[in-house]
Amino acid sequence: MRITCLRLTRFGMFTDVDLNLLPRGVNVIVGANEAGKTIAMAAIQQLLYGIPVRSEHAFIHLMSDLRIGAVLQDEAGIEVAVTRVKRQTGTLRSSSDDPLDEEVLRRLLHGVGEDVYRTLFAIGHDEIASGGQALLKSDGELGRALFGASTGLTRLNKVMAQL
Repeated sequence: MRITCLRLTRFGMFTDVDLNLLPRGVNVIVGANEAGKTIAMAAIQQLLYGIPVRSEHAFIHLMSDLRIGAVLQDEAGIEVAVTRVKRQTGTLRSSSDDPLDEEVLRRLLHGVGEDVYRTLFAIGHDEIASGGQALLKSDGELGRALFGASTGLTRLNKVMAQL
């Protein structure tokens, strides 16, 4: 699945903002502090898996008005427009605001649950900071692996022991 357009209709600091993404390759979102990068990342997760009962992203819009949309593309190139609204039921909607079965997203996600998604695709500031701290303390295996890969060191443990 590919997101071709993320629609931040009423979410966090955004009102009617569309992020049109490249049809191929990797999209990198860059911006100053407080520009909304983390909110956009949260919007994708909540679009795919639902807006929590107590969302922290209702700071300029009423909780009941939260709305996130996207144009999603499957492997065959078929696009589907979906919208996630903040409600008790029927939160996934079509472009004409008709309820959609959650199976539409499950099919596109190939069974990737929210926990797996969060682990693989939602690495934020907190995860980066804790990984950096683990690297500094030299007790994080992931930190060591990343450091070794980034510096081209293949025998990082030996180098660290010598240091």
